[in-house]
Amino acid sequence: PGLAGAGRRIALNVNGTLTAAASRCVATIAPSALTVATGENLPALPHLRALAIITATDAELSRLAAFRALDSLAIGHAFTDRGLTDIAALPALRSLELIGAEKVGAGLATLTGIRSLALASMTVQPAQLEAVGALRELRNLDLGTAGIDGGDVAAIRNLKKLASLSVRSDAIPVALAPIGRLRGLRSLSIHGTALDDGPVATLRAWSKKHRHVKVTW
Repeated sequence: PGLAGAGRRIALNVNGTLTAAASRCVATIAPSALTVATGENLPALPHLRALAIITATDAELSRLAAFRALDSLAIGHAFTDRGLTDIAALPALRSLELIGAEKVGAGLATLTGIRSLALASMTVQPAQLEAVGALRELRNLDLGTAGIDGGDVAAIRNLKKLASLSVRSDAIPVALAPIGRLRGLRSLSIHGTALDDGPVATLRAWSKKHRHVKVTW
């Protein structure tokens, strides 16, 4: 009881699956941040602010409805659009990282409350990027570890509030034209392998034309 309560900032990292006994301990501690291998036996934590589930299923995500204070979530691999629909209903959720989310599609468009989205360790399909393009309140989009076709970036051209974008170097320079239409963009980060002289020259010319955007690579 001395540890419990929403007023304390406690971060827990649980290796392996939560047992029933461990679940009760986590509930007693009432952490503000929690990382678990799976969502099995995850207790209701109404004051939790940040949660990472390394491998999350749709059924496990459906049980997050009680996590009313959750504003940051990272989930990996096993979920589908059904799971995204459930987390889209979380009232405080603003930051979301989807890792290896190969099974999702149009469900991405339901995440209308999200302000910061990262798609990591996956190849982003055109339909997925089209769904992301519907998130008009998005401020930050991280595709820095995701494979994308540079031409598909046109799907996010209407994200007028997008201020920060990260993409992989293999999307450059093809992606620069649609990126240049993002009028609210202030930061562009290029990740991955080093760029050849040609793309670097193109990127430098683009940067001079879009001086309001801080470009790093």
